[in-house]
Amino acid sequence: MIRAAGWSDMSGGKAENSFFREYNTTLQDGTPVDTSKRVKDTVISAEEAAEIQAEDYFAGWVPYYYEEKKSEVVSVEKFEDLTIEITKDGISKDEILAKVPTSAAVTCASGEEKDSFVVWDDSKLKEIYTKETELILTGMLEEFEDVYVTIKIILILSDESEEPTKPTDPSDPEEPTKPTDPSDPEEPTKPTDPSDPEEPTKPTDPSDPEEPTKPSDPSDPEEPTKPEKPSRPNRPSYDDDDDDDDDDDDYEEESALTYSEQSKVEAALGTTTVIEDVIESKEGKLVISSKQEIVFFEKDGTK
Repeated sequence: MIRAAGWSDMSGGKAENSFFREYNTTLQDGTPVDTSKRVKDTVISAEEAAEIQAEDYFAGWVPYYYEEKKSEVVSVEKFEDLTIEITKDGISKDEILAKVPTSAAVTCASGEEKDSFVVWDDSKLKEIYTKETELILTGMLEEFEDVYVTIKIILILSDESEEPTKPTDPSDPEEPTKPTDPSDPEEPTKPTDPSDPEEPTKPTDPSDPEEPTKPSDPSDPEEPTKPEKPSRPNRPSYDDDDDDDDDDDDYEEESALTYSEQSKVEAALGTTTVIEDVIESKEGKLVISSKQEIVFFEKDGTK
């Protein structure tokens, strides 16, 4: 159990003067430990912890199993669209790459801000462009794995790349037309006398509503059909000999089961099985369930 003070004097050295520091101490389940009563200056903040670099303590030596911890990127600069003019001779891939940004501003999880060099992928660029077009260029940050940036490039034709058109000679102005003399105004027409209003039509009497139809009596429901009784399965045959006089082996219906036979049926077909019929012959008993499953008991008690 760690004491509330966390640290103690040792060999005459004061705990507050030690080179040990504590940060983000938690219990096994991840619950943060209360470090408010620790020895003064032994607990550091998140900002102080982020500034600590393990490499600063190696003095040039790198342990064999040590892997450099790369800062986690929180955000990356987004580039604005880049417009480039195309001359009359066109523009080459190298000229385009010379105009794109070479680095991007990056913010790390520790709060550190830095510029990271961008390696642009020019594999999809043509060697020269002579027409207006739009391109999307993708680049990877050199210092961070799997962190990419993109920029949109708009190629437009410059004024010098277009051949100026020769202006046409101005045409002679047309002879202005002589205005005509104004005509005399027409005599205003005399308004006609208003006509008498039409006699309003007399509304017709409303017709009597139709007599509602009387609903017919509901028909009697049909009598449900009675399900057919399942057909009796074939009686199992026992051909131990060649005698053909088995005509007296007819089944006798409505035979009952013993307690032992009932238990064996439930063991074979389940305790919820409903027995539809029990047919007995001199060879044994044939049990038929409601699901047309059968169990046969021989006379000697075997199943």
